Amino acid sequence: MKPRISCCTKLCGRFGTEGSDGNKTSEHRLISQTERGAHLAVRAAVSIALLLYLAFIVRYTCFAAGGADSSGYLNAARLLTQGGLKVRVSPLDTMGLDNSWRPVFQPLGLAEAPEPRFFVPSYPLGYPLHLAAFGLLGGWKHAPFYLTPLATLLTLLVVFKIARELGLTGNLALAAPFLLAISPGWVYQAIQPMSDITATLWCSLAILFALRGRRSNAYAAWCGIAFAVAVWVRPTSLLLAIAIGVAMRCRVRPLAIAIASAMPLGIALMLTNRYLYGSALLTGYGGVGSLVSWTSIAECAPHHAKWLAITLTPLVFPGALLVGFNRSVAMWDRFTLIAWFVAFYGFYSVYPVCDAWWYLRFLLPAFPPLIIGALLVWRDSVHRRAVHLGLVALVALTGVAVLIHYDVRNLREQESAYPRAIYWAQSQLPKNALVTTMQFSGAYYFYANALTVRFDALDPARFEELRAYAGSAGLKWYALVFDAEVQELNRRMPGRWTRVNGMRNVVLLRLDS
Repeated sequence: MKPRISCCTKLCGRFGTEGSDGNKTSEHRLISQTERGAHLAVRAAVSIALLLYLAFIVRYTCFAAGGADSSGYLNAARLLTQGGLKVRVSPLDTMGLDNSWRPVFQPLGLAEAPEPRFFVPSYPLGYPLHLAAFGLLGGWKHAPFYLTPLATLLTLLVVFKIARELGLTGNLALAAPFLLAISPGWVYQAIQPMSDITATLWCSLAILFALRGRRSNAYAAWCGIAFAVAVWVRPTSLLLAIAIGVAMRCRVRPLAIAIASAMPLGIALMLTNRYLYGSALLTGYGGVGSLVSWTSIAECAPHHAKWLAITLTPLVFPGALLVGFNRSVAMWDRFTLIAWFVAFYGFYSVYPVCDAWWYLRFLLPAFPPLIIGALLVWRDSVHRRAVHLGLVALVALTGVAVLIHYDVRNLREQESAYPRAIYWAQSQLPKNALVTTMQFSGAYYFYANALTVRFDALDPARFEELRAYAGSAGLKWYALVFDAEVQELNRRMPGRWTRVNGMRNVVLLRLDS
């Protein structure tokens, strides 16, 4: 039989317990308030850091349609808002030329359409669709150029979420977006109106949703949508499919949901490709076979490896690949990171464009798994926060040194030469001017809404023939070129070119005889 306890005893016991534990309760409450305060302080510091970083990126952002890439994307975006993606080659009509002359008037960033006498955008339409939305909302002068800085900030937040999803906590989780933000290849693209950062954003979102899709059908659906958008932005985002499958642990249900969610956008993309390029499986770059050169692997694989090691240090590459042997990380998570990186590195090792350090931009979608993988290796091989901080500082300082060495801040000034020179030249050109360019051709179409003659598509004999047609149409020849292009202009279009005016490293010439 249990002893009988009086109400008085219960009451006294209750008050006695509260009294004896009162100090502990107060202590726990104080600790909880301290932790909450520290958490709020960290969040405030991170928010301020992100805003300062965004301000830095915007400060050095190139607000210009410049060379082939930026002008190509912006031309496509403007064509989208004008309700048509096909550009008639009007100089053919003006001079009475046949279709064989079409390549001579092709601006950088545009491709030949299946229909004769038309050009279409050569770059995928995913990024131009983003630009078009910004242009419609805020005008074309500045608004589209804020897209990449915004995508930069969002990607950093997504990478932090992925790091947490894969088991990183505290300062190491914060180090993932920090190391990405400071890496030279990342910063170089963050200040240009190009698709690399936006492609990385959608690829990262697809992986984040795939990791969460193991637990939620809704996230699996969002994974499919993000993946489809990533492919719209850059077709090689298809390479992410294996990593997504591994992230979902090859479970049939979430994968089926993701595929079903991606299908509508995938079908729309194939229909668009057929309309623009004549085949659902073609892009402005051509078919898959035209993108791959197996002989390039001897040059491009070492090139990318070299610059990954230089800009991210060997601690990140190849150090991050050791995560594949780290048994403290779940097997599926390890394989997700490896598949994510290897797919992009492998493809761009046989993509025959790798003659500058900043071609690391192709690998930007594979930067997050490298950085997160490295942090997981550091976490499980060294258990001292001070060492972790030192490793992060070493990688960050290396990145800053590379950025200073290549003076990426000067890029804005370089790109601003395009609109300045075009507006300056237009103020001096007569109405019957026929302008020849090369590097300016894409930007000239964006700012002047006119096609130019590509001198690099001519030889002396072909030029003399075209010169006769132009003379019959009453057109006068002018050239808008950089100083470095003058020699090639004279070689391909010989004649007496007279200097009309100059502006820094740009010259406006007139053909007198």
